[in-house]
Amino acid sequence: MTFTTEELEEFITKYFMNSPVKNYSTENNTSIQFDLQQDFEKYNEESNKPIIEDIIFKYLESDSLTNDIEYQRDYLKNYEIHICLYNIEQTTRLPFIKYGLIENNKTYNFPSENMDMRPFIEIMENKNKIAPELENEEGELSSEIDIEFMNQINQIYKKYTTKELNNKECYKGFLENDNNQLYVFIDNTNEGNNLELEFCIIDEILNTGIIRNTPIHNNIIELFKNNIILQRMQTIEGIDIQFPKIGYICDLNDKNEYTNAFKNDKDNVYLIPPSISHDEYDDIYIFSSIPLTITNINTVNRFACFVENIETSTADDKDNLTFEENNILFYGLYEMDLFKEL
Repeated sequence: MTFTTEELEEFITKYFMNSPVKNYSTENNTSIQFDLQQDFEKYNEESNKPIIEDIIFKYLESDSLTNDIEYQRDYLKNYEIHICLYNIEQTTRLPFIKYGLIENNKTYNFPSENMDMRPFIEIMENKNKIAPELENEEGELSSEIDIEFMNQINQIYKKYTTKELNNKECYKGFLENDNNQLYVFIDNTNEGNNLELEFCIIDEILNTGIIRNTPIHNNIIELFKNNIILQRMQTIEGIDIQFPKIGYICDLNDKNEYTNAFKNDKDNVYLIPPSISHDEYDDIYIFSSIPLTITNINTVNRFACFVENIETSTADDKDNLTFEENNILFYGLYEMDLFKEL
């Protein structure tokens, strides 16, 4: 006997969004497993439900994307490969996805290159010269197309990471739009970040459409809006896990006004983020939902913030809140494992 969907959702809300961060590990680079024995025992005592030892989170399972590059392919057309590198951030109370983009012509886009179609045409020409009865059952000729496709993906990958794409588990498949653009998804979680890439979260792609003051290419926005599988991580039972909101951490100036924090060096990351002693909310970390000034906006510190969760039983149980001042929405977070600098 296991939890129902409603019970599991209640458990995740109560013991993830109202408890410290857990240590967790990846499983085949596609799912994250938490050791929740003690929390489940506590939940079991309170609700008289059976104990489950772990919860697994998944993102872009192997069957959710296309993997057949040869299917109904016109090799006389020109195609463009976009490399969609994503990391699963694992240091917050809930995991979240962030994607690596590059700025080009004052717009953020995925790293991309035009596909070299000559090798594919040569493979198909050689295939047509072979008598049908000589083709094997394992699809060896088809695999030549796959190998060439992966070779070209690897060349683009190396250009931005200086590494070989050796782990087949990292390649998840691709999506294609009507403009002959192939969006190839690669789990780069265990490979480390590359300084040439600017990592953004799903909220910036779907809702704000910008990183600081630079727009995200509309093709990316449409891709994510049209493909729900890209938007959310889920439990193995299929329950959506909320993604964090983009926020800009605040401090108080000499006039007791909120100001955003800026970084002078790209590698500078807060060891101890500034907290504010608020008249109503006590000591709390406060984030503005938008930058408070356009001055030096390209160096403003961005954070992923977990807010707007399912209501808890009492107001005292909340460890995050939202409020408005001067027509600007602010997020208040009491625990450091509810936000992460990008």
